[in-house]
Amino acid sequence: MNSTGREPNMRIVDNYIKAFYVPETELLHWTMTHPEYTRAQIIALINQISSAYNWPRRRRTDLLAQIEVTSHVHMAKLRLQILLLQMILGFMFFLVMLAHLTLANETRLHVLFDISV
Repeated sequence: MNSTGREPNMRIVDNYIKAFYVPETELLHWTMTHPEYTRAQIIALINQISSAYNWPRRRRTDLLAQIEVTSHVHMAKLRLQILLLQMILGFMFFLVMLAHLTLANETRLHVLFDISV
C-alpha cells in the first residue's frame, strides 16, 4: 500500500487519539465537527475518556445524552437543507421549462403569422 492510501486512515486514527486530550468542555463540539466517526466510535471514545479521567457516571451519561440530542438536531437541520435544495432545484427546473415553452410558442407565432425577426 502506498503512502497516499494510508494518509487519510492515519489522519482518522491521529484525530481519534488527539480527542483524548480535548478539554471536556470541548468534547461535544469535537464530536459534531468529526463526522468521519460512527456513533459507536464516539460512544467508545467517550467511555474510554471518562474511564481514563475517572469521571462520575453522571458526567459521562450527561455528555452522551448531549451528543445524542445535538446529533439529532444536526440531522434535522441537514434534512431541512436537503429539502430546501430540492425545492430550489424544482423551481429552477420549472423556470427552465417555462422559458423553453415560451421560446417554442414565440417560434410558432413567428411561423404562423409570418413575422420576421
